[in-house]
Amino acid sequence: APSTSPAAAPQAPSASRRDVVVTYMRARLARDNDAIMPLVTDDIVLDSARDGVHKTRDNFRRYLERVRPTGEWAEGEIVEKGDGRVYIPGKVRIVGPIVVGVFAAFEFRGQKVCGVKIRKGSVPEV
Repeated sequence: APSTSPAAAPQAPSASRRDVVVTYMRARLARDNDAIMPLVTDDIVLDSARDGVHKTRDNFRRYLERVRPTGEWAEGEIVEKGDGRVYIPGKVRIVGPIVVGVFAAFEFRGQKVCGVKIRKGSVPEV
């Protein structure tokens, strides 16, 4: 018989993954890189539309030290989608009064972050 269950709706991420994302974002905005490093895997990949791709802990750490964090991030709107990623929307001022919507998508292996993707736009429908 065909399934009659509705499509999986976005759901709040598990408390521990949400806590990891909140800790990561707060530490990032505070430039507390020492608090971020225990949250990520050795093969972390950060993929930023603006700043490029940074693979491995060493390159990721260099990125954190070199690139000043910006934006406002909506902790109250963190959501886990059907693709297993945890998303947080934000806003970044690009020039003067011009503000664009952005989002960060966190991929996990266990309870550690193995990927962060940062893009312009809204959290995608997955």
